[in-house]
Amino acid sequence: MLFYFLSREYKNGGKSAARYLSGLLFSLFIAVIVLNAGYCFDKTLMPLSAFQWNSGQLNALKDSFIGSIPLPLPYLYIDAFDQQLFKSGSRVFDYYLNGNISRSGWASYYWIAIALKTPIPLIIFGLAGFLTMFRKKVSFHERSIWLIPFVFLIMFSTVVKIDFGIRYLLPILPFVIVAASGVMSKLLNGNKAGNIIVALFLACSILSPLKTFGNGLAYFNEFAGGPSGGHRYLVESNLDWGQNLARLKKYTDTNETSPLLVYNYGLVPASAYGIKNAGWVPCEPARAVVAISVNYLYGIDPFQHRSRECFSWLADKEPIKKLGYGLFIFDTRDDPDLNTAQ
Repeated sequence: MLFYFLSREYKNGGKSAARYLSGLLFSLFIAVIVLNAGYCFDKTLMPLSAFQWNSGQLNALKDSFIGSIPLPLPYLYIDAFDQQLFKSGSRVFDYYLNGNISRSGWASYYWIAIALKTPIPLIIFGLAGFLTMFRKKVSFHERSIWLIPFVFLIMFSTVVKIDFGIRYLLPILPFVIVAASGVMSKLLNGNKAGNIIVALFLACSILSPLKTFGNGLAYFNEFAGGPSGGHRYLVESNLDWGQNLARLKKYTDTNETSPLLVYNYGLVPASAYGIKNAGWVPCEPARAVVAISVNYLYGIDPFQHRSRECFSWLADKEPIKKLGYGLFIFDTRDDPDLNTAQ
């Protein structure tokens, strides 16, 4: 609304503020209904004072006059915000970027994540769409497309500082796609060269993610060297979130892997996928087939809080297989280096 009041359309007698506000309120009403439906309206219209929260922010609101107001939001939706606020304030999690670990995060984290996790054609056309917003004849609606991406990037780069994954910025992608589509539509206006450029854009957008088809979490663009090079820059939910146990099961079915040691990212045991007699990867050198998440190799371990030094005995070894680009397989059964280590 504030953005519209500053626009040329409003100053020139466009839509009235009342009409614009009514449209906004109706959109919010539909959004709240859809959101609650996704949670089956569980504990909707409960006040904050009805629950115990972890974060200082929600506890402060609970003790204020706001705490007694019924909220049109499901409990689990609010609880998710509470958990994120608590994590952001606790500074107990390790964040990884470009081989470095930090507990305070980096202002550049999400800018780098977007540059490496977004198909390059979309980055190019998205930037072109952004540049067009500075032209004089651009309408308020075209400029407002960039409001959400701008707010998200600023918030997560300077305020929220939860540097875990590009998933936090997924809400901005539809707006970037719309802006990129606006540039594409102009190129398609009877321009043969423009048609070729758009065709190449679409072809690259289809071909680039094929390497990670069925494992989209591990996608990295060509700036990162593709999915096989992504772990040098980003890990955790940008690469491996424990989705590779099914691939490990297939690997153990077709290869001799005894003894087998597994340290998968997450809380699901390997036995849940039918992987039997698997031990746990220790901090000491061991002769075995070792299946370990790349997250742990780089020191991201929110479950056991083991540092990357714990697995330094694997640091100089080349994995014989990378399952889903995130679960590394080492075979140290006949490794001569372990004789000295042991």
